[in-house]
Amino acid sequence: MALVLRYWVSLAVVLIAMAATACFLAFGLPRTPTPNERRVDLSRVYYYSPALVRRTFAAHGIRLRYGYTVASDLQVLSITPHSDVLSVDVGGRTGQVSWGPKHAYDQTLGNLDIRYDGTNPNALAAVKAAVADLR
Repeated sequence: MALVLRYWVSLAVVLIAMAATACFLAFGLPRTPTPNERRVDLSRVYYYSPALVRRTFAAHGIRLRYGYTVASDLQVLSITPHSDVLSVDVGGRTGQVSWGPKHAYDQTLGNLDIRYDGTNPNALAAVKAAVADLR
């Protein structure tokens, strides 16, 4: 304790240097995406509007009636509220978005990420046909 009281200025300088180094390592280094993360620059891909996506899926018997906004530029369309079976993420016109890890059926198309985790083969065929029409 006597050493701390005697060299308190030196101890303070060392602690400040350690804190500055920790802040640099936490905030200053570039962040690398995780291996299964799929990042998309929305300003460089084709833009599909939510209305076009709904019309295309409806033509194949899939009504995406529900939609909610996750972020300022990301809208999720689904067949039920907060559906885990089928969801279509519609990104905005600008910015970057991360689609996250892949699912059982996961198709990225322009500003869209279409995910189907169901077990119905007819529904999966309808989703694939709607995606093919969007292309």
